Formats: sequence, C-alpha cells, structure tokens
Amino acid sequence: MPVYIITYDLSSEEEPRPIVDRIMEIADESNGAYIKLCDSSYAIDLNLTSKEVYERLKQLVFGSKDHVYVIALSQQWTGWCTESVRKWLNDRLPQPDLRG
Repeated sequence: MPVYIITYDLSSEEEPRPIVDRIMEIADESNGAYIKLCDSSYAIDLNLTSKEVYERLKQLVFGSKDHVYVIALSQQWTGWCTESVRKWLNDRLPQPDLRG
C-alpha cells in the first residue's frame, strides 16, 4: 500500500482535533494504518491515491491561510524520530540495499 505524509496548517481551527479525527477515520475506513510524526504531520498507509485522501480532508480546510498536503513517501527516508515511528516507517518503507 502507498504511504503518504499528511501535513497541515489550519489557521482557522483553534485545535487540530477534527482533522486528526478525520485522518484516523480515513485509515480505519480503508483498513490502513497511521502514525503521528509531529504536531501537524501524520504518516498514513492505505490503498487510496493522494487525491482521494485529500478529497476526504478538504472539507476541513476553511480559510485562505489553511494548508493541507498529502505527499507520497518513497523508500528512502531519513529523520530524527522516536523508535516507534522509525519502526513503523521501516516496516512500510524498507530501505533499499545500496551496497550492490
């Protein structure tokens, strides 16, 4: 299944709960999985296109200063994160063997 990063900045929302709830619902509805990367970013693993994910989130974007991005992740990634996030990403995005 494709893995996407969903990242957002919703200036019109006092707290991010509705979009977080919707991310969880999208994952549950699609038999997918998700993990929180940081305050306004999630990785989600499911069988939808980035456009389909965005279409399910866009009703939560109200103002001209709001931003939501759904970006496909590739196999190669790097970052500073908790062990649980590292394991979640490695399980879904195995690192290629570059020794070849």
